[in-house]
Amino acid sequence: MEWKQKDRERYQEAKEYVDTIFIPLLGIDDIASNQAQDWLEQADAIQVISKEIERHYTGRVFLYPTYTYHVKCDYQLEVNRLNNWIENLKNEHFKHVFFLSFDPQWKLNEKDLNGQLLWITAPSINEREKEDALKVLHHQAKLLSDLIRTYWKNS
Repeated sequence: MEWKQKDRERYQEAKEYVDTIFIPLLGIDDIASNQAQDWLEQADAIQVISKEIERHYTGRVFLYPTYTYHVKCDYQLEVNRLNNWIENLKNEHFKHVFFLSFDPQWKLNEKDLNGQLLWITAPSINEREKEDALKVLHHQAKLLSDLIRTYWKNS
């Protein structure tokens, strides 16, 4: 289920089964920066992977909108914001929280997050190789799905 009106209604009917929140984390910089192309590719990639995981676990996972932050931010401040948000969501009965990011800075702050960080390296999505890149992204989503199942089993 996603953050959409049609899924809100479905969520209300099945919320006793939806125990997991999935939140993509996306760092951005100024569009004119030298790394703008990297950030844009990561935005596409994180959407593909997130939607694939949501599709795979429809009825158990609720995909929240991508949490966007500036890459030159104070990560501890962002951790605090996310944790406050998660505390409110956990009061709604969600037991599991997963964050997905390509940003290695989140690994340095992982221990402070109230959820599990799924950090992976960002693949390059070249227009000429888009079909191959999509295969890689779907494969990454499958690997992450296996990891999520492991977390569920061990909780």
